[in-house]
Amino acid sequence: MKRFNFLMVLAMTSSIAFAQTYRLTEMTKETFAAGGDEQWSFQKYEYGTGKYTSFSTYGDESTCNFLDQFIPERVMGERITEIDGYTQDTEGNYWAGNKRFAWYDRKYEAPKTDSNDKFIYMTENFETYANPKYAGVVSFTAPADGYYAVSGTIVRQDCFKLNPLHLVPRFRKQGIETVDSAVTMGFAFAYGDKCGELENFSNTGLLEGGQPRFKAQEPVDYSFAFYAKKGDVVSFETSAAKHYLYTTWVRDIYGRSFFKKLDIETIDKATAEAMENYVDPYNMDGVQEFIDKMGKYETEVGMIEGNDELVGVGYGKYSQEAINKFYEEVAELYEAYLNGAINGMNVAIYDKKLEEIWNTFQNSKANFDYTVEGNYVLFTDDENIKYVQMPITADTNNDQPFGYYYYDVNKGQYGKFSTFANTKAGKEGWCRNTGEWMYISYDGDCHPLNNMAPTIMFTAPADGYYKVGITVYRPNPNMKVINPLYIRARMVTEVESVLSCPKDEEMFSKEYGHVENDGMQGKAPVDLDFYVHLKEGDRIAADIDAYTSNRNSSAGTKFTRFVVARMLSEGNPITKEFVDNADFPCYDPYRLADMSALEALLVEARAVDEKTKTNTGEGEGQYAEEAYTAFAQLLAQAEAYVANPGDATQREIENFTNSFNKAIAALLASRKPFNVAVEGKTAIRVAGTEKVLIQKDPAPGAYYYGAIMTLDEMIADAEKNNRNVEDYRWSFTVNPHADGGYYLTTSDGVLTSDGYVSALPPNPTDVLADSRIAFYKQEKTDSTVAICRMKDNMYWDTNMQWKSPYNKLALSGSPLYKWVLCEGPVYIPNAIELTDNVSRSEVKVEYFTLDGRRLAAPVKGIVVKRTVFGNGTVATKKIVVK
Repeated sequence: MKRFNFLMVLAMTSSIAFAQTYRLTEMTKETFAAGGDEQWSFQKYEYGTGKYTSFSTYGDESTCNFLDQFIPERVMGERITEIDGYTQDTEGNYWAGNKRFAWYDRKYEAPKTDSNDKFIYMTENFETYANPKYAGVVSFTAPADGYYAVSGTIVRQDCFKLNPLHLVPRFRKQGIETVDSAVTMGFAFAYGDKCGELENFSNTGLLEGGQPRFKAQEPVDYSFAFYAKKGDVVSFETSAAKHYLYTTWVRDIYGRSFFKKLDIETIDKATAEAMENYVDPYNMDGVQEFIDKMGKYETEVGMIEGNDELVGVGYGKYSQEAINKFYEEVAELYEAYLNGAINGMNVAIYDKKLEEIWNTFQNSKANFDYTVEGNYVLFTDDENIKYVQMPITADTNNDQPFGYYYYDVNKGQYGKFSTFANTKAGKEGWCRNTGEWMYISYDGDCHPLNNMAPTIMFTAPADGYYKVGITVYRPNPNMKVINPLYIRARMVTEVESVLSCPKDEEMFSKEYGHVENDGMQGKAPVDLDFYVHLKEGDRIAADIDAYTSNRNSSAGTKFTRFVVARMLSEGNPITKEFVDNADFPCYDPYRLADMSALEALLVEARAVDEKTKTNTGEGEGQYAEEAYTAFAQLLAQAEAYVANPGDATQREIENFTNSFNKAIAALLASRKPFNVAVEGKTAIRVAGTEKVLIQKDPAPGAYYYGAIMTLDEMIADAEKNNRNVEDYRWSFTVNPHADGGYYLTTSDGVLTSDGYVSALPPNPTDVLADSRIAFYKQEKTDSTVAICRMKDNMYWDTNMQWKSPYNKLALSGSPLYKWVLCEGPVYIPNAIELTDNVSRSEVKVEYFTLDGRRLAAPVKGIVVKRTVFGNGTVATKKIVVK
């Protein structure tokens, strides 16, 4: 018989008996008004300084009482304020009907200015705000040495288009009030993602009752465990630090968060260590290795500083400024270590910082002496070489070695700027004419067009390997438009004085100016560094590309660096061996070609040849003879290249492979599709979905919006806008046109070739001809069709895009077999109410879905109610079940 261990049970009972749970949400309003208690307190955290500060004011004048009438005062279906209602000031701002008390620093007057400070607070129902500068923080102070488990729930008030917020815990040893923003406890719990609208939402404004609209109000649970000593602090931060706003008004981030639960319980060591998310801030694993590495790097820099041949300006030397900066930044890491901020939990973050400091110092070594002949500085921020910078003046567009050009995207050709004058930007520079938004100014400012790119061209003065370094950034991007720009470096071909390069051929490129993804609201600089092997007279070009996104909105660009070097130092040219061991890639158009890519393409081309060579002609399903002839010529050339590579260069083979790819694509695209005959009525559905093309509500003028929706989406849209579903048109009458193709009509007008309905004028002949479309299948037995608008042989894609005057379908030059012709969705309209005075007693009530399926009981949403009355009459009507 196993012996009963009374002492063990007693110990377990004692441990459980002394467990303590601290619950934030059980705090009374009186305790909150006092600033918290011994465990809980409320602060704000500033990312730039890393400082925690307490709020200065407690009262009812916080910006938490400022309401957005389109983002209702509801969270998880519950009111934020205790009563409904609001007031409106003379500026049109809305305020809560009954004001909540909060801790804050600045009150709510003129909320649209200085918003970073005013929209930061902590309310008595534990709402806080976050923005890219500050975060609202709940802090927990450990009452004793020990282990703690955290269990919480957080929810975002609303969001429909922005990225999620993050709940970020940070640890501070007793007495520390500053934590670097990069240093966390290793956790960041995401919540409030841009995940769309709730189903069947309605009455979204305060005026209509203020129901929640967005799925971002779904609560998120989080948990972790930690060890702390008495007086240590863990802060729970609602972080929006990763957000970069389209505007400067912080309300646009919708950073309101609610701590719906935050419980911290004392636990034993074994339980804590068994939890998935557990950290021990006093674990020092890896810290000594980090300190040793700092000492090693300091020693190496000290040896460099003591060698006069390694310090100064010029090739192979480090500047004293770079050495001093290294010492200053490492001293900050030492200070963090001495203050106890570095431990096993976060040492990897500090180690990464140390490596960045070391790499920056190493890269400050001057590998090129730009003061020697053969090296060129057009733009630079480096004060050590600025004195050799080449000016842009009225007599410098001479290709010695730089020239100032523009790239015609459609032609793939370069033209030289002809005018040096006061440009559209108000600065002197090169342009085609002073009234055009395309130029290159004397100080590196430039601006592209949608189909033209300002270009700096370099002509090689001698044979050799060249190092090219370019830095650009976008000073003033349009925050509301996502249209990144590109810097593209190309090899230029000259044939009979025409400079050209196809737009899909380049050496290197980089994206910049992306308002969402670059970390600086589109203003982050980008470096493009590479080597290139050139012979005397060869040209390379750097283009500023706004044509890829087809928008030049606020596309102004600044060159802050454009340097070209052929020499390492005087009498010491860059060699192939140097390039082979360099950090940046090299484009060598003169090396013997690698045939592997062409060989792989040749295998594909042979299969295409077998498929097409016996099926050319003008009939349906046949390939164009002209396209096959062009392909066959290149196929023979490809076979010859692979069989006898000879002295073909890499550039030659790359250009040929690119042309061969285009010929294959052109041949396959030349196959004539099968005509589809259509009669009567049809709906136009997106293949693989229940979405159909519809005529939506009318807009000012003689147009109706186009949209692509499911029946359920139409019904929801009708409910939202207080309209009838019957007003939407999803079935079209098909009418053959005398000049070929079809025009489709509804009772309101003709379906245009852009996908919306236009009312017919008194003489509709021209409108009908312009709106003709044709239907094609790729194979006779296919169920999907491509829809071609006959006025320009462009094909409908399956997404709507806004182009004035109304929504329009996106287009493609190639057939897109993405549509299905079908019957329209099933819809049961409302019946007319009975008005006679005979018996109206209900004998039988049934419920159906909108497509006619019987329901055992009404379900949430819109259903059809069918009532049989005592007099035998029947009525049907739509009802909304909530």
